Amino acid sequence: MKKFLLKFFLIILNIIPILNIIVLPFQIKTNSKNDEKDYFIYTYFEMGEPPQKINCEINLDISDFFMTYSPINVQPSYNNTLSKSFVKNSGDTISSSRFNGGYWALENFYFYTDLECKNKQKFESLSIVCPPQQNKLSACEIGLQSSHSFGKYQSFIHILKSKQIVNNYIWTLKFKNLNEGILAIGSAPHEYDNIHYKEIELKYTNAFSDDDKLYWCLYFKYDPVNNNYTMSQNIKVRISPKTLGIIAMYNYLTAIEEIFFKKYYENNICEKTIVSYENTNYFKIICSKDEFTSEDIGQFPPLHLYNMVFNYSFVLDGKELFIEDNEDRINFQILIEIGSTKTEWKLGRIFLSKYQIIFDDDNGLIGFYATPTNIEVTDNKKDNYFLKIFIISLFVIVFLFLCFLLYKKINTFIKRKKFAFELEDDFMYVPGRNKK
Repeated sequence: MKKFLLKFFLIILNIIPILNIIVLPFQIKTNSKNDEKDYFIYTYFEMGEPPQKINCEINLDISDFFMTYSPINVQPSYNNTLSKSFVKNSGDTISSSRFNGGYWALENFYFYTDLECKNKQKFESLSIVCPPQQNKLSACEIGLQSSHSFGKYQSFIHILKSKQIVNNYIWTLKFKNLNEGILAIGSAPHEYDNIHYKEIELKYTNAFSDDDKLYWCLYFKYDPVNNNYTMSQNIKVRISPKTLGIIAMYNYLTAIEEIFFKKYYENNICEKTIVSYENTNYFKIICSKDEFTSEDIGQFPPLHLYNMVFNYSFVLDGKELFIEDNEDRINFQILIEIGSTKTEWKLGRIFLSKYQIIFDDDNGLIGFYATPTNIEVTDNKKDNYFLKIFIISLFVIVFLFLCFLLYKKINTFIKRKKFAFELEDDFMYVPGRNKK
């Protein structure tokens, strides 16, 4: 009976896998050190014994995971000399994208394991790269660029997977609004939120590779006038969550100015200005809040970006591309780099907050949950889904039936034992006659 129950539980565990995810809350912040508005992705967690709060930057331009005494954007807060669980590994020196001559160390980490960031769990002896030994406060940097570009040995996600803390190498950014959200690592969204995401709707495409390095890029076709994709351009678009809107090529600006902004220029309602962002100059269109109304915004021709692999057209309309700032101006959130010959676009938080994009770091894939109208759902997939539900229900019924049989067997054994005591006493127990 015990062997049978053990096999039963093993089968159930294989059918219903245990979900292991790591969740880091994040915020989009501005670097106050510079006059220009340079944005970065801030997160935090705890390290050490006793736990210390660690400030971190999430960076999609690098792939390694390390501590640093001189972070670019966040405030150092961790002191390894105060931690009883910090262990420096002996061995060869190691380098990161920020320093040379560092070393491996082991430390305890505390991460959230739920989407609501309420349940925190300790994970012991995880590896991390530290800068050359100094008695200074440090912060950390988490690179999320594909590890295929620079190797896997320092990747945050691969460290978690090697310790079996997460199920796989999939991660995604789930935005609550344009300035905050969570980074979920270790499972696809349909595995922890099957109400909003369905596995049968998930499709993958290869990320873009250039000079043997992999970048989180997608290919799109677009036509700002007629949405005629057979005649439109094929563009490479990089995912850039620290960017608010979109960075496009100059030919898009000339087209959209001709078909939409020209009359607003002539009436001094909108103007084209120059702004600086990450040491680069861009054209930006700003409109007067009093004269550029919601009706004008509603007439803006939506931007359609069509991906052939997903067979899906991503749409951003005027309500999403025009945002009011603190100075009562309406800002058009598609910027154009001045003097650039690049053929690459960037998609920022306006796009990512509307469309849930996932990343598979192990296979270098980008995924998206397209709607059933864009993906053909086969009867075989539906049959497999209902078959799985039937098998699980059957196992539950069998388990309850076995528990009932086991209960009856134990109960019968107890009664028989009691009757045996009565025979040994050579005395008949009759209810109501043996009270005295």
